Amino acid sequence: MRYKGFYIDISPDNNIIRSDSDGNDVVCRGFWFSVYTDEEHTEKFDEFSAAVGFEILTDSIEEAEQFAKNHAHEIRLCCPLEIYHNIIDYPREFCIADNAEMAKYADVINIGIRENDLPEECERGLMHWYHPESIDDELDNKVFSAHCSVEVIGGELTGVITLKVIGDLSADAMARFIKYCSGQLSDGWGESLEQKYLKTDAGEINVSFWNSGDDWQLLPEKDYLDSFTRSEEIGMGGQS
Repeated sequence: MRYKGFYIDISPDNNIIRSDSDGNDVVCRGFWFSVYTDEEHTEKFDEFSAAVGFEILTDSIEEAEQFAKNHAHEIRLCCPLEIYHNIIDYPREFCIADNAEMAKYADVINIGIRENDLPEECERGLMHWYHPESIDDELDNKVFSAHCSVEVIGGELTGVITLKVIGDLSADAMARFIKYCSGQLSDGWGESLEQKYLKTDAGEINVSFWNSGDDWQLLPEKDYLDSFTRSEEIGMGGQS
């Protein structure tokens, strides 16, 4: 089964050990899942099991596939972009573009992002540069990849970081990833992209996933959309 960029093998397993309510080990029917990152199934990223009466209700393949889909999923983080025109001898602050007007160049910018990525970044994106804190590092064990792109959100071109994840991330792991990703967007990966000149009908532009303003933040998509809606409501409330 292919799902969210993962290749998942599902096999029946009649010897899954779980603990009952009294703490006793019980042998259960269920399924064993092997998750690969390549179509040839040579690069195993994770493996896990689901037992009937515990993680799943029945031993149907349909329920096993749904469990695998719930376990292997995507997380999207969003941030405001700063796009500016490349005009010789003009200070950057006078060249900032309107992100709503730049929305029509989303495809051009995404092509530029892919062209700017190093070959070693193609598979795992920002996670290629992540250095685990220990062998049990949750981010290293659960987040396979984190790729950047731009999308139109609320009528404005917005930065999106898509994570391919196995399992749920704890609040601490998410906070650590946001900190790590923010550093990549402001310096390493983001600095490299910002130095690339992208040709559009409006002339050459530069794209930054980060800026030093107080309003810049990297948030899970739902939180970002909520903050975007609140900003719009405040703006409308200030109109006379």
